Amino acid sequence: MFPDIPSPVAAQAIEHTTVAEIPKALIFDCIDHSREFTYRMLAGLSQRLHHLISDLESYCLLTSSQRVVGYLIEEAHNIAPKTFHSRIVLPANKYLIASRLHLTPVTFSRTLHQLADEGLIKVTRKSIDIPDLDQLRRYGRGPN
Repeated sequence: MFPDIPSPVAAQAIEHTTVAEIPKALIFDCIDHSREFTYRMLAGLSQRLHHLISDLESYCLLTSSQRVVGYLIEEAHNIAPKTFHSRIVLPANKYLIASRLHLTPVTFSRTLHQLADEGLIKVTRKSIDIPDLDQLRRYGRGPN
């Protein structure tokens, strides 16, 4: 929108979705007339940029196990931030989650099996029980 060139990314919905198109002129009008709108938009863009940089660091610096553990902890935190034990239900199929973590589906599944074999998680289809979030967190940090 701002550099007036086509976007280099595409999106595909994984569930029923409603899409709304907001005309560029309306966005520019809001920027011109609403300081609050502009601040919120800049905050949202900054947050998204921060998230993308964190993802890039993760892909480059963390092992596949650390990425999967980080993902599971983040999902558990979104469900119940202050609990010792957590159960999460994967929000998408394993192929999409693996892609989000920059892993092959085989590597993602192998890592889940490894975590289960070590007693850190229990996988039942799309449901994952985490008996001890702190133990999983320590495992994700790797050897000191």
